Amino acid sequence: ILAALKSQGLKPSGPWFMHLLSIDRDLFDFYLCVPVTEHVLSTGRVEAHVLPAMRAAQAIYRGPYDNLADAWREFDAWMRANGHQPAAERVQRYLTGPESMVDPAGWETELTRPLES
Repeated sequence: ILAALKSQGLKPSGPWFMHLLSIDRDLFDFYLCVPVTEHVLSTGRVEAHVLPAMRAAQAIYRGPYDNLADAWREFDAWMRANGHQPAAERVQRYLTGPESMVDPAGWETELTRPLES
């Protein structure tokens, strides 16, 4: 992805993220994404996508990536307890991680879940 951006004279405009379309035991369907401020031409496996405006809930998880599944479960439980119905897809944006600090206790991941109601 970064090589495709560089070849087009573009740079990321923020932290990379995953747009997770579906997750189950047999299928983990997602896009690995890098935000940009200008249009990207499709090349190879790199495609341009725009996330639509949506009503969503967000939370910040602090800690190692090993515990992200637990963070999602806790976040989903909070949404349901507060009368929200989360959609199947989700966005996981990596604000800080191993590239910026060694101690995983300080890593921050933004969890975003579109809401159906």
